[in-house]
Amino acid sequence: MFPNIIHLDFENSKCLTSKALKLIAESHPNLKYLNISVLRCKGLADHIFIVQGYGDKGLCAIADSCHKLEYLNISNRTEFSEISICNVIHFCLRLQHLDLSFCKISNITIKEIARSSLNLKYLNLRGCYIISKEAVDQVISVNSNINIVNFVDTITPPDLIGVVINHLIQNNVAIRQILAQNLVLSQMRQRHRAGERILAPEWWYSTDLTNPEQ
Repeated sequence: MFPNIIHLDFENSKCLTSKALKLIAESHPNLKYLNISVLRCKGLADHIFIVQGYGDKGLCAIADSCHKLEYLNISNRTEFSEISICNVIHFCLRLQHLDLSFCKISNITIKEIARSSLNLKYLNLRGCYIISKEAVDQVISVNSNINIVNFVDTITPPDLIGVVINHLIQNNVAIRQILAQNLVLSQMRQRHRAGERILAPEWWYSTDLTNPEQ
């Protein structure tokens, strides 16, 4: 055990396994600074940690032992599940700097931050695309000193979703009607050239283009 070590930086260390994290947690209980972030994966060969939940035991060990942690950067560590991330937030109450860039988190994590991380001063949410503005506002309401960076509200309001769906449905109906009419016209021209007399089907005249159900 090395209780005097309080600062560890393993940035872009892709060989930092769950077992290694458990060893860090057991050996450095007074840790205040921990950076285990990696660069964002682009190539197939870099996707070592893509399986979510693969490193949970290691991160949970950090949550269990390193209660003095003030700085934590786990950006791009997509192997950590939301449960293990919430455990760290819940038990490491002294956190002041937290980088969750491109981690697989949702409003569940943000609500845990609002409950537990009252000392948090910096929160990076770059690439966290399923977080609502309402959840972020809740954090700010209980911690006015926090600086939340790179948050983008990408959740579409339900009413806008409905408008888009209706628009697509109407367009789809109109396209189907146009195709059907063109088909009938084509058949009529072919039969006219053959000397046949043809009457347009009754549905053509009775179709209401404003009614998607027809």
